[in-house]
Amino acid sequence: YEEILNALQVVLESKKLNGFILDGSYAIGKSTIIKSYLKQKKYNFVYINSYSTSLAFYIETYKNQNNIIFIDDLSGIWKDDKGISILRALLNNEPNRYIHYESTSDKLKVSSSFIFTGKIIILCNNINKLIDEPLLSRVIYRRLNFTYDEKLQLMNKIITF
Repeated sequence: YEEILNALQVVLESKKLNGFILDGSYAIGKSTIIKSYLKQKKYNFVYINSYSTSLAFYIETYKNQNNIIFIDDLSGIWKDDKGISILRALLNNEPNRYIHYESTSDKLKVSSSFIFTGKIIILCNNINKLIDEPLLSRVIYRRLNFTYDEKLQLMNKIITF
């Protein structure tokens, strides 16, 4: 995990890189290690997991447009083009990213556009099934693969951590 945390730190300090994706199988401590690291370094972050529609995700990013947004095994936004489009815009390699959500829905309770200056951290399992290469090319992407024995050793270290 040391190399992973070094790569994450590069993104968090960078003026040009805006996103970090850590991909790997479940139950290997990705969430625990990244959350612990962010807390230890006293970074303010918003943690989103479980499920979100694209509209709810847009609203959450709007509310946290200057923060680190930590997305952990979040379902829903990967299911349609709106969620992927929002992620592409958030992960653009420009200091100010213009995010738009044009809709006739009365459920959009915030502005339909804003400038996002925060960072995005995504943890997931097998992201290649969810997003395309152009999105991956905008971030630092790392994949963790462990054997069964390595997972047991890692879990032992995490428990003592």
